[in-house]
Amino acid sequence: MGLFNLFSKSLVGVDLGSSAIKIIRGKISGKHFEIEDLFASPLPDGCISDRGIEDVSTVVGHLQSALDALKLKKPKVGTAIKGAGVLTKRIMMPKVPKKEIPQQVRWEAEQVFPMDMSNILISHLLLGEGKNVPLAPPGTPGWDVLLVGVQRDEAINYRDVLSQAGTRIEVMDLDVFSSSDLIESVMKISPKEVVATVDVGASGTRVGVRHRGNVVFVREFEIGGRAFTDAIAQTLGLSFADAEALKMTPDEGGIPQEAQDALSGVLATWKSELQQCEDIFVTQSESQLIERWVMHGGASMTPGLEEVLQDERFASKVQFIDPSAVFVSKSKSVDANVLAAWGPRLFAAAGLTTRGGK
Repeated sequence: MGLFNLFSKSLVGVDLGSSAIKIIRGKISGKHFEIEDLFASPLPDGCISDRGIEDVSTVVGHLQSALDALKLKKPKVGTAIKGAGVLTKRIMMPKVPKKEIPQQVRWEAEQVFPMDMSNILISHLLLGEGKNVPLAPPGTPGWDVLLVGVQRDEAINYRDVLSQAGTRIEVMDLDVFSSSDLIESVMKISPKEVVATVDVGASGTRVGVRHRGNVVFVREFEIGGRAFTDAIAQTLGLSFADAEALKMTPDEGGIPQEAQDALSGVLATWKSELQQCEDIFVTQSESQLIERWVMHGGASMTPGLEEVLQDERFASKVQFIDPSAVFVSKSKSVDANVLAAWGPRLFAAAGLTTRGGK
């Protein structure tokens, strides 16, 4: 499901997240992803935001250090974009000949994306055939398409950063596509099932709804690990670093009740956004409901997050992925403690390694 790619048989997955860099070499093997090389390291605050890469020199420096540590020279890489620079919209468009689809897609994107299209790279996923093309007689056949737009400047920024670090970028994907495809592969999800993969990241949450082997719906909202930590910090008067440590390593009795109370408010708002994702999806998919919610990402382990989903709407449908059941390694260069600590955050990077074609 790569967007802007030149095909290569073997890729290094590079995930530039808002809080960390994750780099992986490996492959899917049955229900597992076998990691051959792994590098994961936090980034200083503010290097990458929801608007893209803010501190180019720092990110380049971290990338170069990572590649040196992995002894990778000019590797062919796949990377992914996320955040405010990404636009998606599912549409039904006229059933033009397949060779004319790219031109029609561009025209359709100009109608639905409310911005200057000269600065947008447009791609699409052809989901299949459908009916009821807008402004046509009822039942008119057409193409079911997921439009994808990426800010040109942001894509160029990612490309330039990876190039300066000494890599050769082969694939630029969407974060939600690469992680969702990997999850379907290792979990052997039935194409008939409607499944939402939910990446609870540092700066936000990314939802991709899958059906019939494709992501058919994407939505991001800006509530994630940082918002959860801020709630604790403000309530207890702690620094962000101390609040983060308390959130991720509570003592045997859990986190203090005041902190849990502060979290309950932001978690309730987070759940409301998740509910809204399904509501929007239902209106766009002729009343299909999401049958399963699969959770991953570093902030999915936040105290109280699993509990807030124990209601009539979510409880029987929610599944938290155990990273240790997905990511395995026989390589002596992969530290088992590093793999265990970073496992929840490796799905996008691992998915990118599979984008190289045949």
